Amino acid sequence: MRHLLLACTCAVVISSPALACEVTAKYGAVKTQVALANISTAKKIVLQSKLEKSWAMHQLGEQKNSKRLIRKSLADLKKIKAKVSQ
Repeated sequence: MRHLLLACTCAVVISSPALACEVTAKYGAVKTQVALANISTAKKIVLQSKLEKSWAMHQLGEQKNSKRLIRKSLADLKKIKAKVSQ
């Protein structure tokens, strides 16, 4: 039982930085998409502002270990990405 608990703990500790890197990469990719998008400057500014707020919410969610904030930030990211793709 102890070995199983230790193995699970190690898996969580090892995979946590990888998850953080994946989310960071997603935000970076969307930020680049917004910058390169063929949309008006005003719309770019609005999307960049929303992206920054979403990123701040995500970081706060990680600090507070709030899955609700993290899910909300990722949902916002998905909406921003969809607006850029239109």
